[in-house]
Amino acid sequence: MQRKPESFPQADARNVLAKIAKCAANAPEQFMVDMLKCVDKNDEGCVSFEKVSQGFTEMKCGLTHHEVYTLVCAFDKNDNFTLSMEHFYNAMAA
Repeated sequence: MQRKPESFPQADARNVLAKIAKCAANAPEQFMVDMLKCVDKNDEGCVSFEKVSQGFTEMKCGLTHHEVYTLVCAFDKNDNFTLSMEHFYNAMAA
């Protein structure tokens, strides 16, 4: 699926990041602050799939579970199925 992003856009991290960027278009800096607070409420640095899914639901970005799965897999730097907030933030800021 990742090799055919035109057929499976929800499996391509770039497409998911673009969808989040659209959600942040009006106030990107404030969105990033709010997103960090919403997704990583305990300031853990690495966040579980469930917390990522909850956070983006609260942010009303309209991400599907598959898109959240794609994000977690793309930014899981410890192979423990958690999203690295640092790597995710850096990708969003680029």
